[in-house]
Formats: sequence, C-alpha cells, structure tokens
Amino acid sequence: MMRWQERWVEWSQRSEKGAAFSFALRAALASVGAVICVRLLHVTQGMYALIAAVVVSDVAPDAIRHLGYQRLLGTAVGAVLGGVLAVLFGHVLWAVGTAIFLTILICEFLRFRDAAKVGGYVAGVVIIGYAADPWHYARDRFLETAVGIAFAMLVCFVLPVPKATANGTPVVNDLKV
Repeated sequence: MMRWQERWVEWSQRSEKGAAFSFALRAALASVGAVICVRLLHVTQGMYALIAAVVVSDVAPDAIRHLGYQRLLGTAVGAVLGGVLAVLFGHVLWAVGTAIFLTILICEFLRFRDAAKVGGYVAGVVIIGYAADPWHYARDRFLETAVGIAFAMLVCFVLPVPKATANGTPVVNDLKV
C-alpha cells in the first residue's frame, strides 16, 4: 500500500464521520466512473450501473468482493430468467412475479443469498422494461450491473477502506461504528 493510501485509511478510522466520508466518496466515484464507462460503451441506460456501484460499495474490501461476485451471479440468473419469461409471455404482470420468485429461489438454493434481491429486481426489470428485444435489454442490464460492480471494486483498491469487523462495520478506536 502506498503512503497516501495508509494516511487515507488512518484518517478514515479516526471517527465515524471519517468512515462515513470515506464510504460516500468511494460510492460517488464508483458511480460516476461506471456511468461514464457505460456511456462510452453506448449502453442504453446508465442508471443500473450507478445503482450497482452504490449498492455494492461497502465498508470492507472483502465484503465488496463477496457482494460483487454474488450480485453479478444473481444479475446473470435474473437477466436470463427475465429474458426467457419475457420472450415466452411478454409484459404480463404474473410473469414479473414468476421471474422474481424463481430468481430469488434459485439464488437461495445455490446459496447466493446476497445475490437474491439484486437478481430478483433485474428479472422483473427485464420483463417490465424491454421494448422490442428482451435479450438485448437483458444483456444491457447485465453489462451495466457488471460495470457498476467492477467500478466499486476498483475504487476500493484505489481508496482503501478502514479495518472492519466481520459484519462490515468500521472500527474506530476499537469500537464498532
């Protein structure tokens, strides 16, 4: 770790406000970077990259990697199930509920518990949001989410985070924040 990164971590650990500032800055930088990237890739929306970057940004680097990997898998399951049900049944509301139900169930059975919610919402969004081509829309939602996750991980390595407990809460002077 470079000297300035050590100082950053030290400063972030000093107080609850420092830890909050650190998290807010990392989430903001990851979000902006993700949106710029998907715009350069000419993906239809930037909103889902932004959402993924904020949601995956976490206090502990290990948590970011774990959440990122899990949520990427959940996004893939949701995009595929959403695409399949959209092709078979269109925009009908019961297909949205079925896609969400199946995605969450599959993620839970595969022990991707942290992926279930994100996967479920992606499945629903694919069915509700697609225009003429559900597979193109599902691919774009997956790509945007992957870019958001990647930027959250990248920012975590550039701006390291304070030491954290097992549940991800920062430690300030040996007290959980």
